[in-house]
Amino acid sequence: MPIKRRKDKQRKFQISDEAVELFSHASALQLSPGYDVWEDAGGCRREYLDTWKALHKALHLALCEASPLDVREDDTRRVGGQCWLESVPKVLAIRAELIAATDNTSR
Repeated sequence: MPIKRRKDKQRKFQISDEAVELFSHASALQLSPGYDVWEDAGGCRREYLDTWKALHKALHLALCEASPLDVREDDTRRVGGQCWLESVPKVLAIRAELIAATDNTSR
């Protein structure tokens, strides 16, 4: 009797070289003093948001899911919708892999 093979419901993520570069660039922008100031005022907010969006797409994350740039392991306060909150453990794992890949490429 045939058995229906089911796919794993947990979506597997793939970390491409593009995602590592985008994460590295966005992390560097976050450290700059004007990353939350718009370009008109001398900041780099639009560049950061464009990089954030490109990283989200490169990782194939849903729009409602958290970004590796938005979550930290030591954050205790989490505010967001149910989809965002449910995605945090997966995104923390992605963030850890991105950091490891960034460290490997910088050596």
